[in-house]
Amino acid sequence: MSPRISCIIPVWNGERFLGQALDSVFAQSLPPDEVIVVDDGSTDGSADIVLGRCEQIQLIRQAKGGAASARNTGVRVATGNLFAFIDADDLWLPAKVQRQLETLYSAPASGCCVTLIDTFLEDSLCADAGPTSLNQPKVGHIASALMVWREAWERIGPMDESMQIRAEFDWFARISRAAIGIVTVPEILARRRLHRDNISRRFTAASIDAAFDTIQRHRGRGVL
Repeated sequence: MSPRISCIIPVWNGERFLGQALDSVFAQSLPPDEVIVVDDGSTDGSADIVLGRCEQIQLIRQAKGGAASARNTGVRVATGNLFAFIDADDLWLPAKVQRQLETLYSAPASGCCVTLIDTFLEDSLCADAGPTSLNQPKVGHIASALMVWREAWERIGPMDESMQIRAEFDWFARISRAAIGIVTVPEILARRRLHRDNISRRFTAASIDAAFDTIQRHRGRGVL
């Protein structure tokens, strides 16, 4: 039986980019079976963008609790046995879902799959008028690059809502400690956007690299 794939998108005041994220989801060569947008207390037109799209999108509104809380809410209502996440300001490349599903089936002992990611700058972070890639592909230990089986998610537990941004890195560290295999698609299939408003800019490049190094140390122990 084919798996049912649920795509979960947390958004907080993301009206500038949410439409692009949704376009990248529906442009997949293998589209998700359901798309859930969790509006985390937005005060802009994020919800209107969802309501103006199509009936394939389920909109859930909640009081602001942070991205981890919104992802956990999405998982609680999802009906799929595979979860894929994308932040409202990130992008998927068209083959992401299909390549991750193929990779998971080729590695049945793995509980989840990530891809390489490309980080790009936009808006006032760029010297010119358009997006600029940093040309530094990394293994994507972030939510936008993750596809995880429901069973593995339930075994590890939800993202820690008290940690806000670092909840993603904490979740990957927890899954590595549990010795649940993580398989990587060695292709850039997700794009992480840095812009003047997103929370990720509060971290220096050094602190982001340090978080990735933590994950790599777990990999060196043979559990990633």
